[in-house]
Amino acid sequence: MAQDTLKNEYAKLVRDLETNKGDDWVKEREIKCLDLFRKAAESVPAYRKFLKKNKVVTLTAVNLLSPFGVMEVNDNDEVTEFKEKPKLDYWMNGGYFVFNKKIFNYLKEGYDLEKEAFEELAKEKQIAAFKHHGFWKSMNTFKDVVELNELWEKGDAPWKVD
Repeated sequence: MAQDTLKNEYAKLVRDLETNKGDDWVKEREIKCLDLFRKAAESVPAYRKFLKKNKVVTLTAVNLLSPFGVMEVNDNDEVTEFKEKPKLDYWMNGGYFVFNKKIFNYLKEGYDLEKEAFEELAKEKQIAAFKHHGFWKSMNTFKDVVELNELWEKGDAPWKVD
């Protein structure tokens, strides 16, 4: 489904919800909302991969960026190559997931999703990776917030949807 069509359907649904007309009417709109969410999800590559792979989890994998400049140093202690904060040849968890209902079998009391549950699922080969090659940036620190806000203010926000 095209992005413009999804946006139009969503806008119509929002306008419709603003004129609440009772419980049955609300239930009907909830069904429309879930259907719209399903259509949107089906347009996301990670969700399509999830359906195809038939795993408990599909997670978005992104290349790890070095927080530092890295260099090659020869036997004479001379720097022969320098790269400022390059993408590394490692994949990391990008923080977006698609689960099937079997995930609840792995969520035990006291478990952390990304520690115990994902470690167990990985051993069972029940996690598929959707390798995202586009823009991704963490928002874990104040510095990250400042950098993302600067991109937004400059009009250079790759995540913005018009």
